[in-house]
Amino acid sequence: VDLGCGYGDWTARLASIARRVIAVDLSPGFVAQTRARLAGHADARVERADVRSFVDYRDATVIHLGGVLTYVEDRAALEVLTLARHRLAPRGLLHTRDWCAINLGRPSRQHRAGIDSFHRTPAQYERLARRAGLRILEVRRSASIYGEQLAPHPAVRWFPSFLWRLGTSYWTRGSVSFLFARA
Repeated sequence: VDLGCGYGDWTARLASIARRVIAVDLSPGFVAQTRARLAGHADARVERADVRSFVDYRDATVIHLGGVLTYVEDRAALEVLTLARHRLAPRGLLHTRDWCAINLGRPSRQHRAGIDSFHRTPAQYERLARRAGLRILEVRRSASIYGEQLAPHPAVRWFPSFLWRLGTSYWTRGSVSFLFARA
């Protein structure tokens, strides 16, 4: 299940390994783009709905929230995480990825072009997840949306990771990905 699927890039990746996929977004344009991307997938469903109230799925083995929680206040973020937890299969996984306050960055609320965004710290996301009944399996921080995808071979992963963190230590915003399971 891809909640807040946008134009469907992650949905298409999920569909390549899943028998069935459900994608949800509030934007009619994104829904149309995602439907076009999934045209060849036999068991794909794309819905136009608000992720804060969409419950037309259950026992999901994987739920993806990409950049969704950045755009909702804490109360709504907790509701989304709690709904997802209740819809998650007992051994399912919830993956989130949001733009956060990292390093010396401070939490903030920004309002631009009529859109609010909330830049929480990773610790604030962790608290929200725990309150929603989730346990944290993995956290990956990156100063860019691509950093965590640049991980080299496990035997030498520490060195490039160290250099990356050192080189981006002054950045105050970055991408943080979480992998959660039911608590």
